[in-house]
Amino acid sequence: MLVAVGTSGLAIALVLFGLARDLLFVGAAALIAGAAWAVVLSVLYVSAQLALPEWVRGRGLSIFLTVIFGSITLGSALWGFIAAKAGLEAALFAAAAGALLAIPLSWRWKLRSEEIDVSVPPIGAQPVA
Repeated sequence: MLVAVGTSGLAIALVLFGLARDLLFVGAAALIAGAAWAVVLSVLYVSAQLALPEWVRGRGLSIFLTVIFGSITLGSALWGFIAAKAGLEAALFAAAAGALLAIPLSWRWKLRSEEIDVSVPPIGAQPVA
């Protein structure tokens, strides 16, 4: 639920950025975007920590962060290209719409460790020091 709220906050901030014409408006949008970003990333990071078994948590979190920051890099390039072709406002509004559409589409994917027994490391796994 917190990820959905944070994503909605980001969508609101993107719309505000697209409508912004003065510095105060941009500052308000940036405040909303920063808070939404902090909520979403914190909740996802904690969820990943709780879902990963102890014996693989460090490696799993490194992969998690690599995917997050790789996605940010690729998304930035893609949205920059879209903004260059369609205009900044159109790209911001499209990103906001995409974020809102992603909320119901992502409900079924949750980080859970209880679906399979991952509490015991596989044979030959190195113990955690």
